[in-house]
Amino acid sequence: MRFWRSLGMLALAMIVLGGSARAQGQPPAPSTPPAPAAPPPATGTGAPPATAPTATPAPKPNAKAPRSSQSRIPTRRSWMMGFSYGYGSANFIGAGKDAFVALPPDGFSDQSRESAPLVQFRFAYAISHKVAVGFERIDWSKKINGDQWKLSATTAMGTWFPTAGGWYLRGGWGVASAHDKHFPVEDSNANIQYSDDGFAFVGGAGYEYRLWKRWSLALQADYVYGALGENTAFNYPLGSLGLNWWF
Repeated sequence: MRFWRSLGMLALAMIVLGGSARAQGQPPAPSTPPAPAAPPPATGTGAPPATAPTATPAPKPNAKAPRSSQSRIPTRRSWMMGFSYGYGSANFIGAGKDAFVALPPDGFSDQSRESAPLVQFRFAYAISHKVAVGFERIDWSKKINGDQWKLSATTAMGTWFPTAGGWYLRGGWGVASAHDKHFPVEDSNANIQYSDDGFAFVGGAGYEYRLWKRWSLALQADYVYGALGENTAFNYPLGSLGLNWWF
């Protein structure tokens, strides 16, 4: 019995020693769980993968911006000064008990109308993009049959730009004046002057085109009427080209 007991004790000791040796030779177990595997690519009718947005190409340095129709509309600031030069065809009626009753026998002219150059000066204030008010002076002059004539109108004017663009309508009223310098003796400075004044009316239309910054070109047509007395008056339609400065 002692022999088998000794043999059992020996076998138990060998089992215990073998288990401890195997425990020392193996590597330690990992402390963190392994990362999950990547899922397989989706197949079927799923949504397509998102793509990065395409960048918009930058404009070329020398590329010109498209010209807008608004770029040729004047920037109407508060005040404006202008000058125009044009032509008008005048008719003068002088008869009766007025300042021109003593006109020379040939009167104003032996023609029904007389064409001559004229000038216009204006000063205005823009109260909005569509309305401007101001004052204007128009002088028509010509030497006819030895007499120097001048037909003028000084008026308060209003200008309306219906669409705040280039087209406009204008009208005004004020003082009309007519002057006739008669030279009875040819080649002599001695003269007799006839003059009278009265009521003036001006109406017309035109188009204003921007040239550069605050400068604009104005093409217009007007009609001027001056009532000097009961039987004395003048009128002339005119066309002119002007330069305006908005400041």
